[in-house]
Amino acid sequence: MAEAPPAVVDAAEADATRTEGGAVFRTIGDLAVRCGNYCWLEYRLFELTGRAASASTPPGSPAVEAEIRVFFSVMAARHAFLAAQWRDRLPVRAGVDANALVVTPPGHVGAALDLLGTAPGPLFVLGGLVGQILPRLLLAYGDDAAHASAVSEAPVRAVLGMAQLLLGEELRDGRTLLSRGAEGAAAARKVAEFEDLLQRELGDGIGISPGARAS
Repeated sequence: MAEAPPAVVDAAEADATRTEGGAVFRTIGDLAVRCGNYCWLEYRLFELTGRAASASTPPGSPAVEAEIRVFFSVMAARHAFLAAQWRDRLPVRAGVDANALVVTPPGHVGAALDLLGTAPGPLFVLGGLVGQILPRLLLAYGDDAAHASAVSEAPVRAVLGMAQLLLGEELRDGRTLLSRGAEGAAAARKVAEFEDLLQRELGDGIGISPGARAS
């Protein structure tokens, strides 16, 4: 998805958010940026897992690689669904181009996903997703859900809840597949080395939620 410059919001909407009782009261502009970042990220995950699912399996590959590709196919459908949900939450307002809000989140997540796209095989893609990307994204979703207003952000909270459920299932099932695929010491070491590269690219957090950190 091509990146576009962030939309300009009204000066009143650019004011800092205020907190009360744990909830963060965000302006319409704040929420629009948040939803646009999540939409971009979910769409990139859809693209990444879709490509990994459709790649050919070389003859003689371990049986678990075919299972991983099926798993990626399911993931692609889920992340396409979440991307569409976030796009539906973008504001429809005069003078605001919703597409211009669908941009890379701050930080290094864009470069990290580019690196993950160069992984030498499905096991490495899976390791990068369940070891780095998905745990950070799940924390970002959880942080937003914990501080979102139940009154003014109900539609956003609904997507955050669905996303947490789906990502939690992906992490559980993905880690099971990864443990089966990286049973040998050599395979486990190579996957860990690639994950270390990805971790260094990402840095401290995924760049969407200030409190998001890898587990």
